[in-house]
Amino acid sequence: MPQSGRNFSLNRSFHIPKGHYFDQHTKKILSPRDKLPDVNPDSTTSIFNILSPFDNLLEVGIGSRMDVAHALSKNRIVFATDIYPCEVSEKIQFFIDDICNPTLEIYSNTEIIYALNLPPELHQPLFNVASKVGSKCLFTTLGNDFPEIPVQIETIPGETIYWAIN
Repeated sequence: MPQSGRNFSLNRSFHIPKGHYFDQHTKKILSPRDKLPDVNPDSTTSIFNILSPFDNLLEVGIGSRMDVAHALSKNRIVFATDIYPCEVSEKIQFFIDDICNPTLEIYSNTEIIYALNLPPELHQPLFNVASKVGSKCLFTTLGNDFPEIPVQIETIPGETIYWAIN
């Protein structure tokens, strides 16, 4: 039977119980209570520190991860978009919008547009919108993805930040 380099059979099939998931790094089946948070707490603080000098910010694809936007909204209004409705705090102004077919007025008064865990197919649309409205553009990836646009890389605790280059 063929073996991979980590003694994990390539032909072996196994069942993952409902609610559990397979961690590709440790090669173990983990329960929901073992699941890592979507954003590392250290990286949340670091991303907050990078974004805090900006007064007009917009997070694209906020979804259910609102920790960075929420922290930033304590002393300013933060804008956020997603393609699905989201419940956000009062200080976050939410808009339903698709970055691939954007309503540019939503983004027009921002100093920086950022996205966390942005999939590769959205790197170029995010950059296009930021360029059109004259905003800086920052994003993180899903982890193993490479940026699909020219970037300057900044490593922070728990995360890699990509600054789009005009």
